[in-house]
Amino acid sequence: MVYADDLGWKDVGYNGSDYHETPYIDRMAREGMLFHHGYAAAGNCAPSRASLLSGTYTPRHHVFAVGSTDRGPRQFQRLIPIPNKSGLAPDNVTLADALQSAGYATGIFGKWHLDGKDGAAPGEQGFEVVFDSQKGSPNTRLDRPEDPKGIFSITAAAGDFMEKSKAAGKPFFAFVSHHGIHAALEARPASLAKFKGGPAPQRDYYYWELHEGKPIQAARWGDWKAVRNGAAQPIEIYDLKTDAGETRNLAREKPDIVAKAESILKSARTDHPDWPLVNPKRR
Repeated sequence: MVYADDLGWKDVGYNGSDYHETPYIDRMAREGMLFHHGYAAAGNCAPSRASLLSGTYTPRHHVFAVGSTDRGPRQFQRLIPIPNKSGLAPDNVTLADALQSAGYATGIFGKWHLDGKDGAAPGEQGFEVVFDSQKGSPNTRLDRPEDPKGIFSITAAAGDFMEKSKAAGKPFFAFVSHHGIHAALEARPASLAKFKGGPAPQRDYYYWELHEGKPIQAARWGDWKAVRNGAAQPIEIYDLKTDAGETRNLAREKPDIVAKAESILKSARTDHPDWPLVNPKRR
């Protein structure tokens, strides 16, 4: 199973990317199984990782965020921050625990990120083999040009583990968790040379879309932010330089900004039957 952090749905070839080259993932998509309606149990790394490994939602394992949930200016917080655990407590039964008890060889290769004062090391959570060439400095740029962010050494260790398990006739569970998605950004010199000067889409705005109950669109360029809360709803305009809390809708006063927002919200997306800009019918 491939579970990706910070990956846009169209950042892979099999979903139509004409910029990112993902031939091996594309092959897995052709020969394997796709889950078009799968959802992560949380919006960032540690809590979604804790849910995946424990099989429980965040209110059960209490890992809600990386670090503290008490973030940002207090005057803009709409809820009291929920108490947060820094890692997955050892009393949780993990996927590795269950598979190990069923006779599987278990190994984790790369990022764990569930220890801390409240959690436990992977060796205490069902993993017999633990390997991380970036351990202690996961997001630090190291002088290893042929192994950026440990991508190749982590992959090689996982491959070696799987080959040895297969040779021994033992079923295996390999949890491969790369650091490559986060800064510092690194690549092999040969990879940089291949893609240097390639065609990259040029945009002067950010666009995002949310489908939770109703489709919500938003765009940001300069100090302006546009929001459409639901299909066919009017566009709201906010000047984030003077109104970071988005309390004053300037749409009536800025028809030119509304027009630009309308153009962005229309052109920045590709229609897809699974993600229509249609409000759900009330029951």
